[in-house]
Amino acid sequence: MRKLVILLTAAIAALALAAPARAALNDFAGNWENADRNTRGITRLQITPSGNALRVRAWGSCQPADCDWGTATGVPYAAGVDDNLARAARTVTARFNPRHAEIILVIKIAGRNRLTVESYTRFDDGSRRANYIQTYSMVRGQAQTQAPTPVPVPLPAPTPQPVQIKEDCIAFDPGRAAVQQAQGRWKVTVGNMWLLDFAGNKVQADQALRVIRQYRLNKQCFVGRPNPSMQYYLSGNNAPAGGMQGEDCNAFNLRNTQVQQVQGRWKIVDGSHWILDFEGNQAEARQAHAIMNKYGFNRICFVGRPNPPMTYFRR
Repeated sequence: MRKLVILLTAAIAALALAAPARAALNDFAGNWENADRNTRGITRLQITPSGNALRVRAWGSCQPADCDWGTATGVPYAAGVDDNLARAARTVTARFNPRHAEIILVIKIAGRNRLTVESYTRFDDGSRRANYIQTYSMVRGQAQTQAPTPVPVPLPAPTPQPVQIKEDCIAFDPGRAAVQQAQGRWKVTVGNMWLLDFAGNKVQADQALRVIRQYRLNKQCFVGRPNPSMQYYLSGNNAPAGGMQGEDCNAFNLRNTQVQQVQGRWKIVDGSHWILDFEGNQAEARQAHAIMNKYGFNRICFVGRPNPPMTYFRR
């Protein structure tokens, strides 16, 4: 993985040198705002001189206030080894590591008081989301005090209607749960009913059974059937709680979660990290979010990834 990152950085640097415009390092300095005020990506940059380099601070679109990615070293590039970087920089790159991602920015002067910023994003959260590139146009903004704190502007909005929770659960006796092979496929069964299908993977089926017994799960619940967009389990009428060795879980801040439409798909997100994807079904997304809040879930866990046969939530 380290070798891949090094190769990617080298490739981006090569692209940077292909830019035709020359600029002084001071031309990059300033406060920059995205020309698209509705962007879901980078909202603004603060670039300050730092010797023969720059300091680049970035913010990404979040609600209710922009997410501060922190400050990174801006590395300038010129066309040749004998050029003076302070006077002939063509491009500046900066690397950030916001939650669950590595983002490399390639920053170029695009005219008077304007930048072009290319963003190369690689996810490291195991979500199988593709690496992708975005391009932004930034314009010079108003001067700001150092280390500004973004303040959300209150906007009039209708009072959200409470979601009426309608749970779809199947009760079962965890004491009767077992791993059985049926027609060549390993399943977790309870009597004549099968709960989970692990195809040819008995190891994953055994792990699922350990989860059921550890948390004394006795209800299997769904949002949306068939093909549920969310699956969760209860112990009695409560969320599973505690922890067990060998679990594969991602923690999230429940109070920070919200339902958002991202590139035309409804998701439950925690900042820039998405937890569940409901495609075009906003109602299911809001129902799932209400259930998460009802039980206080703050971890999503998996048995088998990618494409986990079992997903469960706990506290």
